[in-house]
Amino acid sequence: MPNYEQIEAEPTHQRSRHVDANDKSLIADLLNDYRDSLINSSNPLYTLHAACTGFSQQLGDAVLTHCQYIFDLAYISTNLPVFRLDHAKEILIIISDVFGDIDGDLQYDSERYLTDPDLYFTNYFDNVDDDVEDALTSHVSSSESEQ
Repeated sequence: MPNYEQIEAEPTHQRSRHVDANDKSLIADLLNDYRDSLINSSNPLYTLHAACTGFSQQLGDAVLTHCQYIFDLAYISTNLPVFRLDHAKEILIIISDVFGDIDGDLQYDSERYLTDPDLYFTNYFDNVDDDVEDALTSHVSSSESEQ
């Protein structure tokens, strides 16, 4: 079971900050703006917004619940239902913008995380795995011995 689904009786967080209703309101607005920016509004969707982007309202609610403890990507990936590194980084940037107490350079270059596909890569199916080769060899051997 993922950590974010587990119920803790007493939170055991190393760091925390004071968060008031205005802070949570600002975070909610920024999260909604980010979520809305993920989909081009001129195209109709045939499925849920969250299914297309991986950024659900539940994730936004979890960020608001945990915002007093969010100081790094490790906490986000361990305790929140986030499934993309870009979303986790954006959450951390939003928290940093609101509170200004997160150390380190939060601006990231998305080009660094993207690589161009190698159009000439041909090794997808060239090598047979050992266990597949063993299974094929034993199947052929048993078929020949039956004849």
